[in-house]
Order: sequence, then C-alpha cells, then structure tokens
Amino acid sequence: MPPYKSSGQEYEQQHQKKKQKKKKAKNKLKIKENDKEQMNLEEDISVQRKAIEQKERNKKNYHHRRNSLEGKKQQKIDSVTKASYCVSAIKASQCEQITQDSFCESAIKGSYGESAIKASY
Repeated sequence: MPPYKSSGQEYEQQHQKKKQKKKKAKNKLKIKENDKEQMNLEEDISVQRKAIEQKERNKKNYHHRRNSLEGKKQQKIDSVTKASYCVSAIKASQCEQITQDSFCESAIKGSYGESAIKASY
C-alpha cells in the first residue's frame, strides 16, 4: 500500500527506517572518508619519514666520502713524501759515490802511489 493510504504510525515507522538507512549510509561514507584521510596522513608521515632517513643516509655518505677522500689525499701526500725521500736518498747516495770516486781519483793522482808502484818494480 502506498504510504499515504497507510496509517500514520506505519508511515512514521517507514520514514524513521529510511532516515536510519540514510544516516548509516552517511556514516559509512564518513568512515570511508576518514579512512582515506587517515591513509593519506599515514602516507604523508611515511613519505616524510623516508625523506628524513634519506637525508640522514646522505649525511653519513657525505661524511664517509669526505673522510675517505681525505684519507686518499693523505695517502697521496705520504707517497709523494716517500718518493721525495727516496729521490733525495738516491741523490745523496749518488753524491756519496761521486765524492768517493773523486777521492779515489785524487788519491791516486795526487799521491805518489803510481810512482811508488812503478818504482817498486
């Protein structure tokens, strides 16, 4: 029967049921919207957390790279220093050899060794 022909009480009950259904549907929509908002907030938080973690990793990587580069620079400096020490040591040993050779030559030339050797025969 159409609602206008039914008694007032039945009509009121049906009207209340419709209102309740509408309220439930609205509440479900609100819950879904709240869930979406909550999910969006959680996503935003996770994105922010990831960004912070990435910044921390970048800082660590930067400091690690910088320290390793400084270590490599120090190694290069050490190797250059060692090389220069080697070069100066080689030069010094060559100078010693040269001076020893010149002393030997001057001792032979300057002394009477040659004449003494010749004279002894």
